[in-house]
Amino acid sequence: MLDAVRFLYTSDWQMSEPFRFVDDATLAVLRAERLEVISRIGRLALEQQAPVVLVAGDVCAGVHLSRDTLLRPIERMRQFPSVERHLIPGNHDAHTANSPWERLLPQSLPPNIVVHTSPEPRAGLEGSA
Repeated sequence: MLDAVRFLYTSDWQMSEPFRFVDDATLAVLRAERLEVISRIGRLALEQQAPVVLVAGDVCAGVHLSRDTLLRPIERMRQFPSVERHLIPGNHDAHTANSPWERLLPQSLPPNIVVHTSPEPRAGLEGSA
């Protein structure tokens, strides 16, 4: 018999959204809130006893990201080591030769972050597929 797993489902974080329609002060607030929501999701996962968060596409709003923009979300997710994050590329951040995923995969990702760039099952924190 399989044990039930509670998880949170989210998508479309669009971390690199340019927000061309706002002034610089508002832009800073919007970018900070985009990062803060990652922490809110982590806290919610802990509160709801949902050890798994599925991010089903569009973590980023495009493929041409600075290293800082690419790594800031990872650092936020690292703050919740008991919450496993499964990241799946989407239509805005598709897994291609020059995608953010290709730049991210060689990095030393925290063990609670699993990037899915192919359809094969992957083991999570518990070691199960």
